[in-house]
Amino acid sequence: MYSRTVQPRYPDEYSASTRDVLGELVTGLKKLGFNGYCLTIEEPATLHERRRFVLSSDQNWLTHYYEKNFAAEDPVLLAARRSHGAFSWTSGSDEPSLMSPRSAVLRAADDFGYKNGLTMSHHLGRLGLAVLSATVDVHESPMRLLQEQEQRDLRVLLEKSTDAVLQDWHHEQDQLPQLTGREHQILRLSALGKSSEQIAGQLNVAEVTIRFHLKAARAKLKASNKTEAVAKAIAMGLIQL
Repeated sequence: MYSRTVQPRYPDEYSASTRDVLGELVTGLKKLGFNGYCLTIEEPATLHERRRFVLSSDQNWLTHYYEKNFAAEDPVLLAARRSHGAFSWTSGSDEPSLMSPRSAVLRAADDFGYKNGLTMSHHLGRLGLAVLSATVDVHESPMRLLQEQEQRDLRVLLEKSTDAVLQDWHHEQDQLPQLTGREHQILRLSALGKSSEQIAGQLNVAEVTIRFHLKAARAKLKASNKTEAVAKAIAMGLIQL
């Protein structure tokens, strides 16, 4: 299953080296005749819920995609998970291999200028997945298929971009406070509006134990109270609702 945790990635969040790699991606796509892209990377499974990054050449589309939670129903992503090669799609068609009926995601993509796309998937270890949709802003019927060498070039760009973004994410993770499993659990339940007494009853432990873990979590997060600790944990992506 796809992770519910989706994070848009804007250019100013990348390291300089990753911005260089994504610049190579844009240049390479232009040489192949594309003028936009959407790159989705679901990291390999970890102890907690997996995180999915969504990148795009269009910041407005990226924001809209994130706000509408399109990653949960994107038919192109669903088709990419089943595919081990490349396939084309169009936002102006009710192509049954991708969606039935036509999805809100593709209707919105059409409005934002993502008219046709060529999608390639890169399967990572432990159920991780990277999906690159290279797009054009006009409807082409049929869309030009890439030659074998062009597909190889596109795959190199996809794999290199994926590695760069994941390295950025792992570096960020190394800088974040490391919560224990119990601290993570208690903060998440607190974020859902449960009191310490209710959490203690649900976990079948003493309320003083809950307060002990909350105090430890607050110290790690440099928070003065539980509400601030929960807010910081959510902002850092340490807990998801």
